[in-house]
Amino acid sequence: RVRLPYYYGNEDLKTITANPAGTNSERFVVVGVQLGLLAYNRDESPPDDDITGGLAENTTALEKIGLYDRRIVSVINRIIRLKTVDELEGEFIHEIEDEIRDKLNKDIFERLFRVDDENKIEVIVAEVDISNLIIQ
Repeated sequence: RVRLPYYYGNEDLKTITANPAGTNSERFVVVGVQLGLLAYNRDESPPDDDITGGLAENTTALEKIGLYDRRIVSVINRIIRLKTVDELEGEFIHEIEDEIRDKLNKDIFERLFRVDDENKIEVIVAEVDISNLIIQ
């Protein structure tokens, strides 16, 4: 892909707090997350099916996602809570971003934007960007 995804974020995604695994709730982590979304019109053929550039104006799709913001936070929080402090530092962060992306697609986006006779728009999470990470 040459085009950047549409970056989706809201206030709920800016400060997700969790207790990492193995810390007896004595430590906590705060992450800020952006979702890099790709959108496709499955009524069209590639490359004309890529409608990511117009996603910012697609209020229907964005409102649909917005209804599940708390669920998105819940999925991210659950994954973060299962990680140890060592796993949350440095070299493993890309693996965690990939895990979050896959889980969000499977649990939310594949169901929310299921392509069928009525819905031809598909939106997927292509990237998860942990923009800030605080471990205390």
